[in-house]
Formats: sequence, C-alpha cells, structure tokens
Amino acid sequence: MSTILLSTTTPVQAQTVDDAGVRFGAVDHSVAAREQAIDDRYHAPIPAAEQEGARLMAIDLMAAEEAVRTGAKVKLTQQQFDALVSLAFNCGPAAVIGSTLMGLLNQGWVEKAAEHFARWNKVRVNGILTVSTGLIKRRAAEQRIFVEGVYDSTH
Repeated sequence: MSTILLSTTTPVQAQTVDDAGVRFGAVDHSVAAREQAIDDRYHAPIPAAEQEGARLMAIDLMAAEEAVRTGAKVKLTQQQFDALVSLAFNCGPAAVIGSTLMGLLNQGWVEKAAEHFARWNKVRVNGILTVSTGLIKRRAAEQRIFVEGVYDSTH
C-alpha cells in the first residue's frame, strides 16, 4: 500500500453509527474474520489508544493487501492496488477476491471493473440490503483512486 493511501486512512475515528445502525468506536476493526462477506460481519467498538488502533489497522491491511496480491492476475498500477486494498479492507478480502470486479480486471476490462466499485454500496438493516450513503461516498473515493489516482480522506 502506498504511503499516500495510508496517510488518508486513519485508524482513529469518532464514535459513529452507520446506516445499518452499527456502532463504530475508536477503531474500525472487525471482531469477526475479515474473510466474511460484509453483510455477515459484525463491527464492535473496540476502545483503543491511537497506537493500538494503528497496530490493529496494520494487521487488517496486511490481510487486504495479500488478498489483492492473490486475486489480481494482472499487473496493477499503485493507484489500482491502493483502491482494491481499501475495498478489501472494508468489505473483506474473500469478498473482493471472488468479486465480479476482480474477474473483470483479470480479464483486462479495467474500465468495466472500475464501474463495479459503485455496486458495493449496501449494508443489511434488519436483514434487508439497504443502500448506504456512507458507502456510496467511500466507493466513489475508491473509484477515483483506481481511475484517476486522486486520494481523498473525506470518505
């Protein structure tokens, strides 16, 4: 992962509640294995100091980076790699490896693959897949990284 992406990704966040009503604490760190699909994951707030948050994030990022290295069968630019790592970090490595996005990318359909970032915009609310405004913003930011190399920390 590039230092640019790392500098726009912070392990410490204010206490927030996402569109699914899931509470995030100081660290966006999943208690469940990152390999599970996003709709099966449970995020629990884990109070942590900034240093501990950075350590937990580094562990999760290593799994996401490895997933992208394993799943991508084509040469990636740094910006493509960074965007895919961000997606895998958020959605789970296994979900990204087996995704249509990765399949299109591996077939050389880079532009079509980029369009698929927008499809990863849902959370489960009371068992129903629901579009998340937060995920719409995050996927747009990842798509901009992937296509244009524009890194934005506002997602």
